[in-house]
Amino acid sequence: PLTADILADRAAAAPNPVADPARWVYRKSAVVSVPEMAREPEVTERWTTADGTAAAAYVDGRLETTSFLEVPAISYAALRELPGDPAALAQLLADTPVPRDDDAWNPGHAFEMAVALLESYIVPPSVAASLYRALGQLPGIAVIADAADAAGRRGPAFLLAGQPGGNQLLSVSAADCRF
Repeated sequence: PLTADILADRAAAAPNPVADPARWVYRKSAVVSVPEMAREPEVTERWTTADGTAAAAYVDGRLETTSFLEVPAISYAALRELPGDPAALAQLLADTPVPRDDDAWNPGHAFEMAVALLESYIVPPSVAASLYRALGQLPGIAVIADAADAAGRRGPAFLLAGQPGGNQLLSVSAADCRF
């Protein structure tokens, strides 16, 4: 069976797509907040720097830039200093604040923090591997070998099920196991 460690090993073997934190990267993402919206996900297309400090996007046909992005409490510079031990990293993720309206929500906090890092930054393969190993330490996480993402592409994923607010799925590329 596919495990978090197997996904981590595959992600660690992927080439590093970014060497410079200020390098601009095109990103397209889709968010499906409820299953009924799967056919019409909220799609965002933008360019961001690898460290998430600046972004640009076309809004109503006009290019707009900003340097006021909400980034995770763990900085891009701190990514390479994350604990190597999966249990220690899982605990750090669980203890790191995630901006949200509902302070009482806690069971999937580490999962959400890992997703925030992967969404906000272009993380090096070794860091993605560490995050996947940490996710594998969390109770309630399942690794799915063949899940469909919001665009209908098939590949591995981490599933956090049975939490308040519903299930959450973190899809990774079937080719290189990157977010």
